[in-house]
Amino acid sequence: DTLWRQTMAQAAFAPSLSSICSQGNLLDPFLTLEQDLVVLNLSLNTYLEKTRQAVPRLYFPSEPELLDILAAGYNDVRDINANITRLFPGVAELVLREEDQVFWAVRGSKGEMLEIIPVVDAKGARGVDVWLPLVEENLKNSVRKAIDRARVSRDVSGMDRIEWMMAHTQQSVSVANDVFYTDAVESALMDDNRGTMLAGLVPFKDSEIQQVITSLVSQLPSG
Repeated sequence: DTLWRQTMAQAAFAPSLSSICSQGNLLDPFLTLEQDLVVLNLSLNTYLEKTRQAVPRLYFPSEPELLDILAAGYNDVRDINANITRLFPGVAELVLREEDQVFWAVRGSKGEMLEIIPVVDAKGARGVDVWLPLVEENLKNSVRKAIDRARVSRDVSGMDRIEWMMAHTQQSVSVANDVFYTDAVESALMDDNRGTMLAGLVPFKDSEIQQVITSLVSQLPSG
């Protein structure tokens, strides 16, 4: 960088090709610089590959995006949100608590919030390659707990279906619904009157779908 700046400064001072090229020993330093750049590029690629092997989720971003992500770990950790969707599709933001520099929640692309349990210390665990795996692992735990809360609350609370859906995240509701439907099908198959039981599931699911449609339509602006 210094050599390039000095050469350009000389060219700006005397913008003549013959005067620049007539300077002695101009080619060799640039050839050396080119060799250094090749070595630097190989070292950088080796470092990026080792980092990706340690944190496989970093294979998703491109190399320029990965460099931005890694730089965020040593500058402002909030900068990672510029590329967060490349790491976690559907996540719009890792939410940082300013006073203690911990990631405490994620905000989804539709505005839903999910608390990270336990929180991840982005300041103490220096470097994205250190705290990003913690974010991933703790998010898995948070999603499991959210699904369990949705499933259990539907079983024991007697809450209205629409109210229940609005009280939980979209993913937890979707998974819990799949669990309930699978349980219902399994129970029907084990019943002596399985034909009747299975046939009865169709109108039941149709009525649930109609409830959702009616609720959504009622929330649309008139006109």
